Amino acid sequence: MENRSAYTEQNRIIAKILHLYYVENCSQIEIAHQLGLSTTKINRMIMTARQSGMVEVNIRMSFVNLVDLESRMVSLSNLRDVIITPSLDNSPEGDLSLLAQIAASHLISQIRPKDTICIGGGRTVTEIINHVQSHKIAGIRIYPAIGGVQYNNNLDVNNCATRLAQKLGGEAMQFYAPAFAETEAERDTLFGLTHVVRALEYACSARIGLFGIGDLDIGSSIVQYCPLPYSELADLVKLNSAVGEMLGFAFDSQGCGCIPEVNRRAIGISLDDIRRLPMRIGAAVGAKKARAIAAAIRGGYFTNLILDENAARQVISILEKEPVDNS
Repeated sequence: MENRSAYTEQNRIIAKILHLYYVENCSQIEIAHQLGLSTTKINRMIMTARQSGMVEVNIRMSFVNLVDLESRMVSLSNLRDVIITPSLDNSPEGDLSLLAQIAASHLISQIRPKDTICIGGGRTVTEIINHVQSHKIAGIRIYPAIGGVQYNNNLDVNNCATRLAQKLGGEAMQFYAPAFAETEAERDTLFGLTHVVRALEYACSARIGLFGIGDLDIGSSIVQYCPLPYSELADLVKLNSAVGEMLGFAFDSQGCGCIPEVNRRAIGISLDDIRRLPMRIGAAVGAKKARAIAAAIRGGYFTNLILDENAARQVISILEKEPVDNS
């Protein structure tokens, strides 16, 4: 039996308001007119009822747990927005196609007329561009943020830039340089060329950046395109405690650039340049990339991040153990 002392006029009115609002789906304005109260008072009573436990919200919807994970990651990081896609199996590789579809929609939602966008190459960015639906947006310009890879046209950043520009009705600039120089001296020579300097300046001026996050296993982009033999690179990864890479630049668990033997050969905008872009969208899939993703978050390389559930749970665990310095 209900407690009779709890049945007061105030509680009766609150109960009426809650029934109208949550059961009959009346708006707060409609309730105010019906009960002769102000909308401000109706809103305050609903909030009081929620805070005092009179109302329990039970959301019956698939994947609602992902919203909680997104909130937790935002609270643990310096990110503005996090999107987590469901992991429908336990594969360490994750579902790249699903993530790319969501990331493509997110990218389109952020673009304004006359926007400038710089992009990296690689499998994740390529797949995102594959899922971009045609949208004619006035004045869009696409800039490669790293040199090209001539022997893999599908993943080449120039090809990616061209296809994205075609889908958005914009223009793409081509970056006529390799992703990695054979030597540091060759890189210095390339950085002295006018067209390379101009390409880098354009990329650094972009409002939006779109980049994948790589780990340092044998199948990663940095291993495939870096001129160093894998055995030598593997030793350098261990020696420098490297955990990930972006645009050909290796970084450690704190997101600081490392492996100078690699980074001094990369031809693209720098890690510091990435941080200066107003909006930086990162995307990665797979729990095996969790350490690299967490490090990229610590490095402040992204404002927006799209990742899958398996990776997100691992990243949250890492960040909870060693919080991000937001100072």
